[in-house]
Amino acid sequence: MRAALLRSGAVLAVLMAAGAAQAQESEGDEGIAARYPRDVGIDADPAVLFVEDFEATLPEILSRWEDVQSESSMSLTDDVPASSAGTNSLLMHKTPGDGTNGAHLYRRIVPDGGNGYERLYARMYVKIDTSADVIHHFGTNLGGNNPSTPWPMVSAGNQTDGDVSFWTGIEPYGDAWQWDFYTYWMEMRSWENDDGSGTSFYGNAFLRDTADGNWEPIGPEVRRGDWVSVELMVQVNDLGESNGEQAFWIDGQLVRDDGQIISHLGPGYPNGSWLRDKWSPDPGGEPFEGFRWRSAADLLVNYVWLYVYTEEDSYDIPVWYDDVVVATTYIGPQYTGTASGSGGSGGSGASGDGDAGGPDGNGGGDDGASGADSGDDNGCGCATVGAQPFAARFGPWLSAVLLLGLRRRRRDPQ
Repeated sequence: MRAALLRSGAVLAVLMAAGAAQAQESEGDEGIAARYPRDVGIDADPAVLFVEDFEATLPEILSRWEDVQSESSMSLTDDVPASSAGTNSLLMHKTPGDGTNGAHLYRRIVPDGGNGYERLYARMYVKIDTSADVIHHFGTNLGGNNPSTPWPMVSAGNQTDGDVSFWTGIEPYGDAWQWDFYTYWMEMRSWENDDGSGTSFYGNAFLRDTADGNWEPIGPEVRRGDWVSVELMVQVNDLGESNGEQAFWIDGQLVRDDGQIISHLGPGYPNGSWLRDKWSPDPGGEPFEGFRWRSAADLLVNYVWLYVYTEEDSYDIPVWYDDVVVATTYIGPQYTGTASGSGGSGGSGASGDGDAGGPDGNGGGDDGASGADSGDDNGCGCATVGAQPFAARFGPWLSAVLLLGLRRRRRDPQ
């Protein structure tokens, strides 16, 4: 009996250690935003690197971004999140027959004398119109280029070079309208063979049912017509290791399914399995191996990218953005209570005054060139290299929170 108890205790200790490793990410009002109700003054926090609240004229706003696509598709509106202290939001509106693929805003986030950060968080509020047509690709997107570049240097349809680049974002995944990652990195999987080998690549997805379930999305429902807080985190790996991470939060909550957190992936969590280019979380599966984002020390997280992309000229896609914050620690949704204690922010960035963390933006131009079609997930010609682009606290087994969301079949075109 004593031996059995000791064995049980050892197993529990291992489980608790593994759970703590995954559950270390904060949620809800545990982030920077809780110290600055309605984000007032958040730009002064030492962990905050960049803030865009769209409270200026459109030319002034665009000057804070280094690459601007389809300026004519952007306008300021008075539709803002209920929690916002501001009066403006930015509408990116791809309209039928406008001759564009959508619109984007891109800028580098780099420290003085450096090429980026080992860990970055980007939080923004997003509202997708209830009548919006299917969005082909969408950002909030974080990534890295080595060296850093004043426009997105992605190569859709190709596995990334660990010395040069990686990129990842959160997308609403077509007519399923459920959130999932869309990720390119040096050890990404191909769709061509069951073991992930091949020479053609789409952005890998991570919140999918098993192959028997037709890779049905299991991420949170995209609540069209509502303002939603979307936050993304990327942590690069140590050189030679596969200990990189990525995570996303919807309205300040990590995503849970079958008793484990599935929207925070890193070395050893969550459990699941790969088939082709899709990861299916499953408590009975193998631990996730972690991300090997880079093979060069100078490749770091160094840009944020907001965009709406489609290849259908007839589509009508209105998307609003507001209250963008980029920081070195968890941010969380806007807080409407009394400010929490100051605490330690753990940041080392600039004050986030709209030009912090990077050079002055050049404002870009209207309807810049779109990249050549390089055959990504849905035939996206987002960009090609060299071209001007477009493109809790406790283990998860203790959680009784189950994911509620639409689970409709959606197969990525292959």
